[in-house]
Amino acid sequence: MKKVRNMNQNIDTKCIKNISFGKVPIDEKEIDAVSEVLKSGWLAHGPKTKEFEQKFAKLCNAKHAVAVNSATAALHLCLLSKGLGKGDEVIVPTQTHVATAHAVMYCGATPKFADVRIDNYNMDMESVKEQITDKTKAIIPVHFAGHPVEMNKLISIAKENNLFIIEDAAHSPLAKFNGKLIGSLDTDAACFSFYPVKHITTGEGGMVVTNDDKIAEDATLLRAFGIDRSTWLRTQTERPWIYHVTKIGYNFRMTEVGAAMGVSQLDKLQSLIKIRQKNANLYEKELKGTKAIKLPQIVGDIEHVYLFYQILIDNESAKTKRDELIQKLKDKGIGTSVHYPLPVPLMPIYREKFGYKEGDFPIGEKIAKEALSLPVHHGISSDDITFICDSIKELVE
Repeated sequence: MKKVRNMNQNIDTKCIKNISFGKVPIDEKEIDAVSEVLKSGWLAHGPKTKEFEQKFAKLCNAKHAVAVNSATAALHLCLLSKGLGKGDEVIVPTQTHVATAHAVMYCGATPKFADVRIDNYNMDMESVKEQITDKTKAIIPVHFAGHPVEMNKLISIAKENNLFIIEDAAHSPLAKFNGKLIGSLDTDAACFSFYPVKHITTGEGGMVVTNDDKIAEDATLLRAFGIDRSTWLRTQTERPWIYHVTKIGYNFRMTEVGAAMGVSQLDKLQSLIKIRQKNANLYEKELKGTKAIKLPQIVGDIEHVYLFYQILIDNESAKTKRDELIQKLKDKGIGTSVHYPLPVPLMPIYREKFGYKEGDFPIGEKIAKEALSLPVHHGISSDDITFICDSIKELVE
């Protein structure tokens, strides 16, 4: 089909694509790695998990990496290691997956919500300061969509108030702040996700990355019921049936199947990210100057790794409002998403528990109503992006 570049002309509405919002980066290499694990008969918490941990720690320039079954579990274990509990408060951003706040609740502590910036969707430092009380013990920054938070300012705030920092890095493997990789900054830990729509996947999975020996030791112990040695390590001893339980732990282990996938994908993570960056740059070029659309901004000396490319649709001036736009793009075969449909404190459970109401977080609420996330993964072409941008411009202008 001939591409339409003159926006005074109408795009052929009969043109239907099949552009998914996410695509799992699986090929024969992962299939062979998983097959090898299945044939080995060792399916959980074994040598592949250890290999994945070692390679991921090296990738992040960190001392330790502890594999778990989700980034949520990673956050939970880090907070427990720091002694978080009832009566403590932890500052999290309004715009994030509910898992960030849930991890705080799991520990019996209370999440306090900082509003976010309109330009890069990350937590606003002035709002962070406003949330600090004598009960505040920690801050969980979320590097939204792969754009690092202003970590120099956040670390300074944390040190001034004797707070620890656990980074929610679910969106941001290999992202950099001031030339340093996320996972190697002067924080207590960073938690990564390997859910299917992330940069790389282990099916379900997460990783604690830290230079803190205690956090690594606690996370290793607590992920497997509090047992002092994994089954795999015990098989290397003369009495493999002997173990001790020293803490009340959880079943947060990563499978060997997932770890094998992760090891295989680490080799191509950098190239996958470069594709995402190229695609994001193309969106910026194509959509720049379009009325009724606000593009994300790069703020500071950072390297953005673009889990997705989020724009804002001005519902007051756009010909097609955000929600209708999503459906019309879907009709054209274009997959999009919204991150996130409500600020976390306005989700029903948090409203009921803490009494939050509309108007409490104006920037987060505005973003929730206007946000549209566009695909940047390795499975879309420059022609696909041109088609997406042409379709959006025709519908909103």
